[in-house]
Amino acid sequence: MALYSWYKSKRPGDNRTERCLAEDKAVVYSVEEGSGLENVPLIAQPVRNTSRPDMEKVTVPDRNGDQITLNLKAGRLWPMTMEHVADVCGFTARPDDVFLCSYPRSGTHWVSDLLVVLISNRLQLQTALKADAMLEYVGCDHLDTKPSPRVINTHLNYHLLPKDVFQKQCKIVFVYRNPKDVALSYYHFIKERKHYGYNGKFPAFLELFMEGKVPYGDWFEYMQEWNSVIEEGRPCQIHIMYYEQLKQHFLREMSRLCSFLDLTRSTEFLEEMEKLSSFDSFKRSVDAQFDNSALDEWKGAPQFIRTGVVGDWKNWFTVALNEEFDELYQRRMKGSCFNFSYETDFTESV
Repeated sequence: MALYSWYKSKRPGDNRTERCLAEDKAVVYSVEEGSGLENVPLIAQPVRNTSRPDMEKVTVPDRNGDQITLNLKAGRLWPMTMEHVADVCGFTARPDDVFLCSYPRSGTHWVSDLLVVLISNRLQLQTALKADAMLEYVGCDHLDTKPSPRVINTHLNYHLLPKDVFQKQCKIVFVYRNPKDVALSYYHFIKERKHYGYNGKFPAFLELFMEGKVPYGDWFEYMQEWNSVIEEGRPCQIHIMYYEQLKQHFLREMSRLCSFLDLTRSTEFLEEMEKLSSFDSFKRSVDAQFDNSALDEWKGAPQFIRTGVVGDWKNWFTVALNEEFDELYQRRMKGSCFNFSYETDFTESV
């Protein structure tokens, strides 16, 4: 008999491979050798003890055998650098906190800097890394030292946000981006960081992304949950920002954000913000943040900001990959309230 921590199987019709996300815990199965199930592609290599409270280091193989090294905790995949995931439940919010929520590689760093500029009323990009105010990365004790008002960012799913965020009625800014560019950006991000140990090709990585076998898990489930939150009108203050619209209609989107935050900023101020946050200026700022980071693991790290353009996925998706992705999207996101654009120039739907 072999013991496996089983997050998700590609094998259709296997009722034993229940999704762990529903219960936030790992599911363990005893698999008989010779049953055929031991050869089902797993999200993680066999582990001895899935009940340990700490992180379990796992490797996630793609179809070619190239592996991503990740952490597994409570049935979820996390980046190797996340050490404070278990601390977030005890987070103490403040009423003037602003929470920035997004799936990875969706424009979080850019919008985080914009929020700081707006709230501080100073035309100066951050000198500290986004990670310095990332809930699950730095932990509660570190965030407690931050002066108010705080801009706190996270990639956690909605239902994993600390309860105190809702009890204190904190404002939440939710940012999303078209998933094809997200997948491509995630591929480069993971491949360029040594701690992931991944050297695979993009088509194989895209398959992992589509199956949710990446840090923070399934993009589709993440977006489905936010879709439910938005459509059901949950009792919280949420402002929705679409990355592509922010790129195309910066002044309009910043005006909307100001209204949500109860801020008054002049048109001239927002125009200067637009110049300040242009791609070249923003990339230089982020590069400087890495060079000056107090977080040792980020010093000398490869580029965090790649191109920031809309539609770069076209240079990487084959016709077959695009068709496969579109079919999955239509199936998983049917009836969604989200409207995505995959082009550089697009007409906004009403």
